Amino acid sequence: MNKKFPKIMPFIITALVSAVVIFAVCMVVELIMMFKCENITTNKELNTSHLVEFATIEQLEKILRREPDNYMAMVKIAEINEELGRYTDANIFYQNAINKSNRSQYIVYRYALFCAKRKFYAVSSVLASEISNKGKKNLKYKAEIYEAIGDTMLEEGQYSAAVSAYQVAYKYAKNVKDDKYYSNIKRKYSFAYIKLADSQIEENKLDEAIASLKNSVKILETPIAFYKLALINIDSDKIKAQKYMERAFEEEPYIVNPYIYNSLLNDLVEHARVTNNNASLNYYSVKYERFKKTVKDIYLYKNDVIVTNSRIEKDKENYYLNFDFENNTKEKIEQLYFVVDIFLNTKW
Repeated sequence: MNKKFPKIMPFIITALVSAVVIFAVCMVVELIMMFKCENITTNKELNTSHLVEFATIEQLEKILRREPDNYMAMVKIAEINEELGRYTDANIFYQNAINKSNRSQYIVYRYALFCAKRKFYAVSSVLASEISNKGKKNLKYKAEIYEAIGDTMLEEGQYSAAVSAYQVAYKYAKNVKDDKYYSNIKRKYSFAYIKLADSQIEENKLDEAIASLKNSVKILETPIAFYKLALINIDSDKIKAQKYMERAFEEEPYIVNPYIYNSLLNDLVEHARVTNNNASLNYYSVKYERFKKTVKDIYLYKNDVIVTNSRIEKDKENYYLNFDFENNTKEKIEQLYFVVDIFLNTKW
């Protein structure tokens, strides 16, 4: 028995190696087939999408008569109906496309966007949950769905809900690796917090408004958020208000009311003088003088620029308002920036 054993061993080893090789080959073949199937589906969608992109509804209907399962044509018809305001028809074609495509990720994404814009938020969220979390393309689909939900809620004045929607979009956008898109989501997310703060200020919920503005700044530091924080704090904490207003003024001076900032700095200087706080007096005096010098250079005051020779002229079809400027500044007129409000007397 012991003598025969060595002769059998090579056959056993060969059989085991063969089994491992066959198993490995099968796995490779299966992966290749999966990859090919996925590519076939994707390519089919891309090719069909290109085919129907610029087709009319009549042309698309002809395509559907020839190819009743062409879900990309259905989606295009749905999109056209949506643009025309035929939302019931659009909804039917989107649903048919989902069924015919066996719930393709792309088709689910398109229908979810439609639902978000039509304020079917729950349906849109459920559809988003169907999309896989694997792959940058799918993550961007999900981000765009929640972005659309946030956009619609923001338009409706549902600021708290919009913040929540953008928060989810922000989470997915971070992993998409698209810097431009990520920056856009950050901007919208931050802005939603500012709008929420505005509504809280109107309701006199100042602590909540401050928290919302601070959240906005955490996401994206914007001059408008700093300025609003300054205005909220101006009565309760002038030192904190000055820091916020200085930040806003440095980044975007034109959003800051110069009279408010002038008054704030003047109050801080006077308080330091009354309390004999020489360090604070020197600190705020420097800022005050620097501010006055800056606004002297960038703001226009009464009689700096005067409108002269205003007149209405007419050609065959239109009326035109023409006027001249009298420039009393040291700057060239073409280097000055104007916003002109014109009020017309309706009795004309």
